[in-house]
Amino acid sequence: MKVGDLVRCTWQPGTRADSSGYILPMKYVIKDKFGFLVRERNQGTWFVFFPDYAYTHPLATSALEVISESR
Repeated sequence: MKVGDLVRCTWQPGTRADSSGYILPMKYVIKDKFGFLVRERNQGTWFVFFPDYAYTHPLATSALEVISESR
């Protein structure tokens, strides 16, 4: 996996973090949605941008299916 890859989320998170670091209920349904890898958070986790919601969420590689690799 690398920056720019198109991925599909295969898992629905129950929570999200706001800009202050507080954990809140997830407000978007991202399971089965397409997104782009923005940057690697750490080994095995990526920040994924979901254009349908203009939202970025960190996800483990095990929750992602690569649809199209960037060049």
